[in-house]
Formats: sequence, structure tokens, C-alpha cells
Amino acid sequence: MIRTLDKDTEVQKIMFPAGSVLGFDENGRLWRCRISGETLMENGRIYCKAGTEVEFHSNGSLAACIPARDFAAGKLHAAGNFLTLFYENGSVFRCVLAKDVKLGRVYLLAGSEVTLFKDGSLSSYERSPDEESVTEIENALKINTQVWLYPGGALKAGVLGQDTVIHGVPCKKETMVWFHENKMLAGCTLSYDTTVRESDLKGGTVVLFHKNGFLRNKLSV
Repeated sequence: MIRTLDKDTEVQKIMFPAGSVLGFDENGRLWRCRISGETLMENGRIYCKAGTEVEFHSNGSLAACIPARDFAAGKLHAAGNFLTLFYENGSVFRCVLAKDVKLGRVYLLAGSEVTLFKDGSLSSYERSPDEESVTEIENALKINTQVWLYPGGALKAGVLGQDTVIHGVPCKKETMVWFHENKMLAGCTLSYDTTVRESDLKGGTVVLFHKNGFLRNKLSV
């Protein structure tokens, strides 16, 4: 059901300005709208930008909007004017940073995109030149590319900036490399012809591994 407001109206504890167009699901719950003016959402900290679309989770919490201004998201400051996604519990899932910030050894730059877990810890981020790398693998990751993490901070995936031998496997620069949560290599693209776990393979082959290090699959390209 679609409803266009002819006056300022409160719906699900949100005061929508006249002219906003609201969409409701089959159960009568607000799930999407286009707001005619800047609107403060139910969490009391997010002002969504006038003339943009806003989406809601089935529990009524904010799912997506373009904030009209910067706002605090835990230890981070999310930038206005960029699409921002939220979890059902109200925490930020994805945003663009408004300010530089250092989280442990990770230095995040304003203007870069991050994703977060529900507890506010980093899920993915753009690697900056100022990051303090302590392992050979971290040093090999390409600057200004996205890095993915497991809960707890272990490296999940990234893009190699140089050819790198990881756990005896030659992995190619400018390609993705993946890891299991136990830090064992999960997959990469071979940088040259080689023998991997008693299999003769060509450079450019994508190899995938089990958590125990055994070869799981190989994909020739």
C-alpha cells in the first residue's frame, strides 16, 4: 500500500513531513518511503536527507538511508550524503567515514568505506599506507584496496600487491587471497607453474584449500 502524506504525520514513532510517500507491506508495516524533508529517525541520532528513499527492517528499525549529516557510530564517525546501511539492532553495517580514525593497528581514512559487525568491530575496510603491518602477509596486501576480517580480527581476504609465497604456495599479485578463520590459506591464484600438494599446476590456476591445508579444488583459467 502506498500513502502520500498531505500533512506532517507520525508513523511508527517517526514524524514524516507532508509530501512524503510511504510504502507499507501486506501486514501494514512501513518498509520503504521517500521523504520530502529532512527527517529524524526513531533512534534519535540519524537525520535522513530530504528527497531520498529510506528503508526499514521488518521490526521497524532503520535499514538504509542517506544521512543528511555526519553522526557517531561507536568509535567511528559516519559521513552524511552517502548511503548507509544498518542492522536490525540499530548498529551500522556499512558507511563512509567522515573522519580519520585509528583502531588498534588499522588506520582508517576519511572518505573510505567500512563494514562492521553487529558489535561495532571491523568487518571490512580500505587498507591505508599508514597501517601498521606486522606479518609478511599483511605487508603484501595492496594499499587502497578492501580487506575483509573475521570476528575477532583475523584476516579473511584481501588483494595482494605483490607475488607472495603463503604457506608454501606462490600466490599472484593483483588477485584475491582468502584465509580460513584458523589462519590457514583458503585460496589464491598461482603466480607460476608449480606443484601443490603433489599436483602439478599451471600459473593462473585458482587453488582452494581445506582448513587442514589439504587441496580442495583447482580451477584453471
